[in-house]
Amino acid sequence: MKQLEQYSLDAVDTSGCGLRVVFFRCKDRLAHRIVVVHGAATDILFQSREGNGGQAFPPSPALQQADFQPRAKMPAVGLLLGMAGRNHWSLSVQAYPIQRRLVFDVACACPYETNVQFETTYTLKTPYSLSCHSPDRQRRGLELEIDLPTGFQSVYCGSMESGSDVTASMDQRNKYLMMSPTNASWPGTVRWQYEIQLLQTVPEP
Repeated sequence: MKQLEQYSLDAVDTSGCGLRVVFFRCKDRLAHRIVVVHGAATDILFQSREGNGGQAFPPSPALQQADFQPRAKMPAVGLLLGMAGRNHWSLSVQAYPIQRRLVFDVACACPYETNVQFETTYTLKTPYSLSCHSPDRQRRGLELEIDLPTGFQSVYCGSMESGSDVTASMDQRNKYLMMSPTNASWPGTVRWQYEIQLLQTVPEP
């Protein structure tokens, strides 16, 4: 694992549209933001809400080290590790350019009982509307309409088609997007997987 200052993975299709995840140093943590890419234009959608060094359960995974691996004929992957209190955190992210999709797999090894809610929390950085609460009955997620200078973007955030181990929810007053595991038990390892996908882009004429 490396002490990187910044690194990114692109889920951008051949037309130049898609998503990018950028990890960057924020005090003793690696925070990340989700960016919409439309050709040469980029706009920040979400940014992880980080805690402080005194929180054993910060609002987003406590990550300090990272390794990013391009792989031939396979999605590029980022692997990150960290620790807060006695809890060990890990996160992997894979980029799927054709689907304009980023897939996150988060885990926290917690050695004691707690009633804290595990989650990944994002702050929304752009104007949005909640267009659909459950666009797919097989998935627990949200579909957001994002108003950007390049046009309206439709973005899905939530569980993957293969499972529903995460619930996406909104705190609209604070503009927070939360990804939380639906079945968490401890002591042990709590894990949650989710995806963020650019469904469509409608540029202004």
